[in-house]
Amino acid sequence: MDTGELVIGPPKSRAGLRTVALPQAIIPELRRHPGNLTGPEPEALIFTSKRGGVPAAGELPARVQVG
Repeated sequence: MDTGELVIGPPKSRAGLRTVALPQAIIPELRRHPGNLTGPEPEALIFTSKRGGVPAAGELPARVQVG
């Protein structure tokens, strides 16, 4: 049953795994990112809402700019 509660963790099945292609030019910044722009913990988010939390459904594609 869906309670509406946010759960961050591994996907329920292999079908939930995603590979995201990133431009090579941003890889060095992403490697520096943890601890500089977010907390140092491994669970720290890279892509966040405007307030630094988990983006709402549909919010992230609108905030990611390509080019």
